[in-house]
Amino acid sequence: KYYNEEITFDRLRFATMDPAYFVIAGILDKTGSLFYMKYNVAGQSRGLVEYYTDKQIKEFSDVMTDPTGNIYLSATVLNQDTGDDFLVIAYDMNDSLLWTREYNGSANGSDVSNAVTLDELLNVYVTGSSENEKGTTNIAIVKYDKSGNLIWARMHDQETAARPLMVEPRYLRLGAKPHRAFFYLAGTIEDDAQILRCNADGVFSFHAEYGERGTVTIPTALSEHCLALGRYKEEGSEAIVVMTGPSAILGIARWD
Repeated sequence: KYYNEEITFDRLRFATMDPAYFVIAGILDKTGSLFYMKYNVAGQSRGLVEYYTDKQIKEFSDVMTDPTGNIYLSATVLNQDTGDDFLVIAYDMNDSLLWTREYNGSANGSDVSNAVTLDELLNVYVTGSSENEKGTTNIAIVKYDKSGNLIWARMHDQETAARPLMVEPRYLRLGAKPHRAFFYLAGTIEDDAQILRCNADGVFSFHAEYGERGTVTIPTALSEHCLALGRYKEEGSEAIVVMTGPSAILGIARWD
């Protein structure tokens, strides 16, 4: 057991890494700083690493590790001139800070991070939501190389408010044809659920929505081939599984 009165326990995220360490990350309540801790296979703590900044950390979103032992944290930070922006931080296996980066969308609106994912070249992808020029919140992805250099930023521009909730796979294997290596993002678009596919070059090639009038449909789990949904209405709720293929929804199942 571990207790620290400074930790905000309802915002913790977890990851595993090789060699066998268990990583816990979150926000410290009193200082508002980001932190992470590593536990070894014997349950022994390697201590607490804190990221200090004068800016307000509005929300912590994710932690991810790579095969070399680097640790990546993503959050949303408040800037005086640009409002809410993505924040991603990289540490090496010895807990030394490698780099930090912030992303402000082209519309200079609210940019809220959701998750951080990696590929086998150690490129870092930060997903989240970003406001377009019309003030509509859309799904956005930002890609950095392993040194923290910005490679590209993409937004799936839609007419109505959309937000990501989850992304798979968390570690993308590029193979011989990296343009055919895809991330799948599940989220919401107003009261409906949606799933999107984006490759390592930032090209969105598949988008589908699922909902029903008078209901609220929310993704609850995601794999590369299936999407689980919860659909809620006044008289109750139901669970739904959507199977996806390379370019279309193949089938839908429901259980009570």
